[in-house]
Amino acid sequence: MARAQVGAFCMPEGAVRGNCACLGSKDGNEGLWTLGATAMTAPHPLPAVAKMLIEKECSRGDRVMIAYPFGLEFLAGMFGCMRAGIIPCSIYPPNPSKLSSDIPKFEKFARDAGAKFALSTANFMWLMRGAKIFYSMSVRWLATDKLLPVADFEGVEIDPEDIGFIQYTSGSTGTPKGVMISHRSLLMNAKTIAHMTGANMDTTAAMCGHPSNCTVVGASACLFLQSRFA
Repeated sequence: MARAQVGAFCMPEGAVRGNCACLGSKDGNEGLWTLGATAMTAPHPLPAVAKMLIEKECSRGDRVMIAYPFGLEFLAGMFGCMRAGIIPCSIYPPNPSKLSSDIPKFEKFARDAGAKFALSTANFMWLMRGAKIFYSMSVRWLATDKLLPVADFEGVEIDPEDIGFIQYTSGSTGTPKGVMISHRSLLMNAKTIAHMTGANMDTTAAMCGHPSNCTVVGASACLFLQSRFA
């Protein structure tokens, strides 16, 4: 089967629609599922995020915090990291009204992950850069929502057992821990949910809460199958 290179992932050619992500089997082997973000035949924000991180001397396997206010900018940050083989570490951003308590908590997560950078929106980036005057932060904040789209960035090949992302637990029952999710586990979860619910490209789903929760509560199936959010 002809295949289209879509950055960090592979998928059957012609399986992409719009700017969403979808599932594709590798050489017909259902045990090897990989994720595609978009065909990348036109300028798009995902490779722009990946290219920026590479230019900042991030390497494959490095970890980057993704901490966005409520909004879909989170998705470009997450999939942009994956496109470059960089591991996104998903966490809520510090609350501007509780910086004195939230920044030390965020810093603890960043040090645990070994991250040098944190991705967010331009407005939040400037807020955090200003906060560094008063609070110690080891990460450098970068904005992804103002990047110019690019179409000439080639992503890396991903093994199904590679870490797709790290999701930190809430800490409600103990010290928060980083849970490492492989690409295989993520996509098998999405495949199972899609099979159980019948979700497909024509499905419209309602999403409540922060987009980062998609990777936890199962809405990832809608994202990866190109379903629409209402």
